[in-house]
Amino acid sequence: MWHSFEGAFQEHGPPPLRSSRFPAGLPGLKGLHAIKLRAADRLYGYMRKLIKQLQLAHVICTVENPLTNLLWETSYWTDVHKATDPYYCELRNCMFGGKRQKRTCPASNSSAVMSLNILCDGQHEHAPWSINNGVFDTALEAEYTQFLPQRWLQPSLSQLQVNTSCPMSLNMPKS
Repeated sequence: MWHSFEGAFQEHGPPPLRSSRFPAGLPGLKGLHAIKLRAADRLYGYMRKLIKQLQLAHVICTVENPLTNLLWETSYWTDVHKATDPYYCELRNCMFGGKRQKRTCPASNSSAVMSLNILCDGQHEHAPWSINNGVFDTALEAEYTQFLPQRWLQPSLSQLQVNTSCPMSLNMPKS
C-alpha cells in the first residue's frame, strides 16, 4: 500500500506546490519548496516503477490517497493508470470508524477494492475540521481506523484464494 502526504493546507498552512493547472509543480518554486517538490517527485517515480513491476508480476497493489490529492493528476499516476488500468473507489472514513468525513480514494489493480466504495450514510455526527495548536485535523485522520484494514484485506484475500487456488486465512480479532 502506498500513501502520500503531499497536499495543500489552504490558507493556514504551507503554500501549495502543485495545482490542477500545474500538477508537475507550480512555476517559479525556489528554495525549500522546490526541494520538497523534487523529493515528492522522486517518491512518485519510485512508486511508479514499483507498481509497474508488481503489475508485471501479477501482484495485487493498492494506492490510497485523499480523493482530491493531486497525485491523481500527475504524469507519474497517468503512466501507472495506463499500465495497470486500476479500479478506483471512493470511501468515507466515517463509515469505518473515523470521526470525520474524510474522502479517500483507493486505486488498485484488483477489483476487490470496490468493496470499500462506501459513502457516508448520514446516520452519525462528524467532528469538524479545524487547526488546534498548529496541528491540522487531517493529521489526526491520517491513521487507519481499526475497522478499515479488516474490510480492506478480506476481499483481497478472497480474490487471492480464487486466483491461486491456495487456501489462505486471516484470523482477524473480533470487534
